[in-house]
Amino acid sequence: MTNHLEDAFKRNLNAAEQGDTDALFIVGDMYFKGYGVPQDKEAAFKWYILAAEQGVAEAHNKLGCMYGNGDGVRQDYVIAYTWFAVAIAFGNLSSVKELEKLYACHLTPIEVSQAAIRSLDWIKKIKMSVK
Repeated sequence: MTNHLEDAFKRNLNAAEQGDTDALFIVGDMYFKGYGVPQDKEAAFKWYILAAEQGVAEAHNKLGCMYGNGDGVRQDYVIAYTWFAVAIAFGNLSSVKELEKLYACHLTPIEVSQAAIRSLDWIKKIKMSVK
């Protein structure tokens, strides 16, 4: 017999495969935390990217956290800053503090400029695909 988390994972996976953007993020989160499935940060990353491409601000924030902490991916502060900036553009204001920390402690002005350009590219790409 399966437990409620396994059932929830199956329901969300089915919804995600049908294109439900919220479910894309939830599946990623369930993989990340090991809820209803074995923890798999590589799979979580895949689902977070899919959600991020659909404009899910929580996914942008989670990708920023993963890159900022080197959690399941190679640590990269420029990419982390990029995702936090995208998250802010899509309404996730909790990313502001993370962005400020990266700016203050880990990035040069040139790296911030690179991240800003990348984030604008992502924002345009996402807005074009979500129309």
